[in-house]
Amino acid sequence: TQGVMTRYEQAEDILTEFCHHRMIFYQRRKDLQVELLLIDINKIKEKIRFITYINDTQHPFKIKGRKKQVIIADLMTYEFQQFSARRPKLMVNADITAEINDNHQIDDESDSGTDGQTNQTYDYLLKMAIYSLTYERIIRLEKELETLQEQLDFLQQQSPSDLWNTDISNLQEKLVNYEHQWSHNHPKVNSKLFLKLPQTFLATVAKF
Repeated sequence: TQGVMTRYEQAEDILTEFCHHRMIFYQRRKDLQVELLLIDINKIKEKIRFITYINDTQHPFKIKGRKKQVIIADLMTYEFQQFSARRPKLMVNADITAEINDNHQIDDESDSGTDGQTNQTYDYLLKMAIYSLTYERIIRLEKELETLQEQLDFLQQQSPSDLWNTDISNLQEKLVNYEHQWSHNHPKVNSKLFLKLPQTFLATVAKF
């Protein structure tokens, strides 16, 4: 797994080393998923605060009839968080975490509220549609926030082994369903010859 030729006494030793290495990447995947959930949670919290300020006639924060740069200055004054239009992705082959475009367009305007060094912007607030700046949207965002928080709490309780075992269980379930479908469509072919996961592999994985 480290690019060095190694002699193994038995096949199970290869699987054991693979499993140890696999755990490292499951931990990295978990860390990345936690990071992404935290980004989404914080972004929703800021959207709720933004909409609340706008709908509060007594609050000094206003956007109507004001220049964009002035609005951005106010967002900074009230310490709204900026977020990148790009989201982090785990680059397994390169063994590093890199940035990829998350299907969002980056504002090319020079006054978009962008941090020139990190591409952090207020676009997630400034590009919200006017018709979405309502109390009804706040209610929907609060429900979405609750769902994301539950996902985060659950994920943080999971170990890398838990995540891998879940993936294996899901894979087994899909294989069983596919085997049933194959057997129904091809009754003369023994699907068990190529659809069952090797028991040695499953037994090795179960130890982790």
